[in-house]
Amino acid sequence: MMQVRISVSAVLLMFVFAVSPLRAQYVEIYRLNNIAMELPEQEFMGKLATHLGVSVDTLKQQKEEYKVSVGELYIAHRLAKAANSDVKTVISEFKSGTEWGVYVKEKKIKLDDITKDERQLESVLKKKAQSASK
Repeated sequence: MMQVRISVSAVLLMFVFAVSPLRAQYVEIYRLNNIAMELPEQEFMGKLATHLGVSVDTLKQQKEEYKVSVGELYIAHRLAKAANSDVKTVISEFKSGTEWGVYVKEKKIKLDDITKDERQLESVLKKKAQSASK
């Protein structure tokens, strides 16, 4: 009985560590969406555009065309870059039911770089939000 508990615990522990990185994109999306609510859209999109190296007009057009949140748009751009793909393809995958984490795993994308990049963007946006609220 003790071996069964240990085996089940080991399997659950492996599952948690395997799934956690796959869910990271949802946490990043959530964080960016929350920060976006604290800033005027133009300011947020301006910072996002600068960070991604894409024009504000392009981001607004993509957000509207693909019906995605700003967090999803950010992740789509970063995954597209990491996979040597385009944003439309990444968003199409997502819209067809592929989860972000599954896409990352299939394309063998290293999440550390994307997570680090998201944290840098988040920091810049939080500073902007704090200065705007003063």
